[in-house]
Amino acid sequence: MAMKENSKKIFMYVKENEDSNITLADISEAVGLPVKSVNGSIVAFQRKEWMERIPATVEITDEEGNATMSLQAVSIFLK
Repeated sequence: MAMKENSKKIFMYVKENEDSNITLADISEAVGLPVKSVNGSIVAFQRKEWMERIPATVEITDEEGNATMSLQAVSIFLK
């Protein structure tokens, strides 16, 4: 079965940004789809073992570079 257009957009975005830590929100914003739709495609890619999610911590800093908050995130990579 051929990949659907939205899934193709998501896959290509991840492929083009595989050297970066990207999140569902990043992908959602870039391809113009809801996070829920992006998540569904990523789950399907994980089942096919094309992608994986890796836990990551994101540090939020102020203008002076002082850490103000840490968030738990998930980065998505091609396998």
